Amino acid sequence: MDITLTTPALMFPAITLVLLVYTNRFLGLASLIRNLHQRYLESQDTRIREQIDSLNRRVELLRSMQGCPWVCFCVLCSAFSPYSWAYSKRAKPCSPWA
Repeated sequence: MDITLTTPALMFPAITLVLLVYTNRFLGLASLIRNLHQRYLESQDTRIREQIDSLNRRVELLRSMQGCPWVCFCVLCSAFSPYSWAYSKRAKPCSPWA
């Protein structure tokens, strides 16, 4: 697989859109947690507290999915694209007619 200089250029807008989706989901969950917390303060219902805990776990998963994998992907693409480009320039053609 050859990663050219255009591969990271094509992936960066997609990464931005995925992060936008995660941010919208995070904001929706945060709003829901705030509403449930207000209801919990009024009623002290244990089911609401369990639901808040479950939503907090989902928010933690969203945070971890937003950060590390995308940053690592960007760094790897940026780091290895010059090596791939330099390697493809030095590669000899496989065909005897080339």
